Amino acid sequence: MSNSKKSYSKYFPAYIWLADYSFAKFKSDLLSALIVIAMLVPQGMAYAMLAGLPPIMGLYASMLPMIVYAFFGSSPTLSIGPVAIISMMTFATLTPFFEVGSEAYIQAACLLAIMVGTISFLLGIFKFGFLIQLISHPVIHSFIIASALLIALGQIKFLLDIPLQSNNILELIVSFYQHVNQTHWGTLLFGVAAMLFLIYIPKFIEKKIADRTLAVFFENDHYDWENTNWHDIDNINELKWTNIAWQQDSVKLYGKKHELPRVSAWYGDTGKSYKYSGILLHPHPWNAALLWMREQLSTINDTPFNSVLLNWYRSGQDHISWHTDAEPELGKNPTIASLNFGEARRFLLRRNDDHADKIEINLGHGDLLIMQGEIQHFWQHSVPKQTKIKHGRLNMTFREIF
Repeated sequence: MSNSKKSYSKYFPAYIWLADYSFAKFKSDLLSALIVIAMLVPQGMAYAMLAGLPPIMGLYASMLPMIVYAFFGSSPTLSIGPVAIISMMTFATLTPFFEVGSEAYIQAACLLAIMVGTISFLLGIFKFGFLIQLISHPVIHSFIIASALLIALGQIKFLLDIPLQSNNILELIVSFYQHVNQTHWGTLLFGVAAMLFLIYIPKFIEKKIADRTLAVFFENDHYDWENTNWHDIDNINELKWTNIAWQQDSVKLYGKKHELPRVSAWYGDTGKSYKYSGILLHPHPWNAALLWMREQLSTINDTPFNSVLLNWYRSGQDHISWHTDAEPELGKNPTIASLNFGEARRFLLRRNDDHADKIEINLGHGDLLIMQGEIQHFWQHSVPKQTKIKHGRLNMTFREIF
């Protein structure tokens, strides 16, 4: 990259991706935009109400920053816009001085946003980001948990449609006792139905198909896959598997052979071999079930997946340690689609430069997780042991091998 291009990209990062923008990327971005809009409209309105502002202001705060950041931001994965904690802090800052919803309140909120933005800009210019390191993680976690609790309790008045005072927990309890007999049952039923829908929203793969997937992928001539303690079976590599060629690989550490705490299989296009942890995997040819799974993924992601690594965690004893999928054959910024079947397991992410900064996702039967962009450069992931889990989990990670 020439010096002039580097100079442009420093102040206008969009210059990098605009240079090779294509119609295929536009189609993917358009689909992403529609999904974000479906989430952002109600979310922005809710955050505005949480801050004591008219709902329309939540839409302004959601759209304008995203448009600006698309051209001047340096991270393609950073989420920009209003968040619940900032909305709550705005409400807590302004309510002692102004009537909520009044013109003066709205003007003060706008002035507060400008002041905070200016201070944040100056802190960035003078590289004061290190100050966040002075705040301990327990303090940050406690603040987030307390904020989440206050936000959740503050929504009870909307769920019941009664005039609760939710500035603090004591006020809320007292006003709840005073007004609970005014509960609007229609609003309550609708709210409960919406929450149940979010909890039991359909998986990427329907349960009936997910159940059948387990039966097909573990079919063999000797054992009942569902009622066998597979840790007691020491000839997994020699079994005659009907549909998937399972094998337990091993690695050498300090001259000693160690079996990996999981069972694997590698499928893909001809010649798409894969090497990790010193293990070279040559692909088995695709079967009908795996091709069907890949076809379903193509409806939501345009990555031309040409291989898939299947990992079978026989129980909670099986696991995979902290690692990144950064092998050369995966390319610079790989897209990896992870399909999960069977027992729900914890999927952990942690930052390379701060192992205390972690994210936990519980992946269940039929769930899909997609990792893409620069995540492999900055985050590690793992599936830790969970000794209380006695049944198995099947994980398929679809990849593109170059």
